[in-house]
Amino acid sequence: TRGGVLVGLFKTEKVYATTGTFYPDADPETSTVDGMISYDSDATWATVRDAITGTIAYDSYPSVQIESRLSAGVYRIDRGFFLFNTSALGAGATISSAVFSIYGTDTKIENDSGHATSYVVSSSPASNTALTTADYDQVGSTSFGSISYAAYSISAYNNYTMNASGLSNISLTGISKFGLRIYSDYANVAPTGDNLLKFINAETADTSQDPKLVVTYTIVIPPKQD
Repeated sequence: TRGGVLVGLFKTEKVYATTGTFYPDADPETSTVDGMISYDSDATWATVRDAITGTIAYDSYPSVQIESRLSAGVYRIDRGFFLFNTSALGAGATISSAVFSIYGTDTKIENDSGHATSYVVSSSPASNTALTTADYDQVGSTSFGSISYAAYSISAYNNYTMNASGLSNISLTGISKFGLRIYSDYANVAPTGDNLLKFINAETADTSQDPKLVVTYTIVIPPKQD
């Protein structure tokens, strides 16, 4: 102050709200992967659902599926995996909301009522850039969001709004890892027929139908120091 009059400026931090959209890499992957892993097939439901290792891994197909099926006396499960490099958010970001989306395609089937509801969960494959049959059991059991069979589109994006658990699964400085499970698999209720949802993967010509994660967040810019 000079003569009781305040001079100079109070410098305050600035808070910016923005969104970021993230996609898995197409094949050949550089930082993230998407795809599915299957156990196909066995006569015992518990063997298929609780297996540590699957029988087939798909990480370079343009479209895959999640599925629970009983056919000719044998069971099958397909699980989805989706990784996103969200390190651009930065350690100082505060996430307020996020939406995980997959673009449905071709067909959907629900032979068992309620069994084709889909659930977003966590995943933890050994590699960020490839899926193997050993990753089959690397899916979580906590739902981050769900969509019913009736609401699932086979010609548009299906948007799963992340709950608090889903938001906490997003990495600010690294790779965010998600999975997708169909109800029979998620809830451990054996199917009596076929329940299937198909969707498009990152191995397509552009990102217009790729799996995506849209994150709304704020960042704080500290005041400039003289």
